[in-house]
Amino acid sequence: MLGFEKRKEILIRIKREKDYYLKIAEDISNRSEPNVNNGNRVFDFEKFHNAIKFFCFRGKVFKTKLTKLIFFADFEHFRQYSISITGARYAHLPYGPVPDNYETLLGLVLENDSNVKLEEYWDDDYSGELFISDAEPNYSIFSNSEIKVLSTIKEKFAVYSTSGIREFSHNEVGYQKTNNGEIISYSFAKELQEI
Repeated sequence: MLGFEKRKEILIRIKREKDYYLKIAEDISNRSEPNVNNGNRVFDFEKFHNAIKFFCFRGKVFKTKLTKLIFFADFEHFRQYSISITGARYAHLPYGPVPDNYETLLGLVLENDSNVKLEEYWDDDYSGELFISDAEPNYSIFSNSEIKVLSTIKEKFAVYSTSGIREFSHNEVGYQKTNNGEIISYSFAKELQEI
């Protein structure tokens, strides 16, 4: 998790170098043809952005949990339909699978959508960053199957704490068979735990 000062520094840099970060998002989108590492879909920032809004609308979601919700939505959709929702690639990191370049992508969402906000949370046992959306996502960009999977994932993990979904994600075969920093192939989607 990024500390408050580091996150603030990144957001200031994004504002200052917005064109540079938009170029990074474009590079992510154009990184490769559809393949098993991006769920047979070129990265779609608009769908990624609206998936975040889908999970955060009318609620607060810790960043760690949010990255797992997007992972499970993409992998479950791929398992059922052989194509991901966002085209994001996922990397194995200590707190579980996360979208590759997730800090940059989340920073771009915050910078480009004033309805998505970030709050710092602190208590005696835990600190973290909460994502909130004051506006509904653009549902029209999603197919019926994508909305169905997003809804299923949101409902399934509604009762999970951040540590609960993190532990659940650590039990995924794709996470267990990759090392820190490696991309988790969507070929592991067929082995997803029951959702």
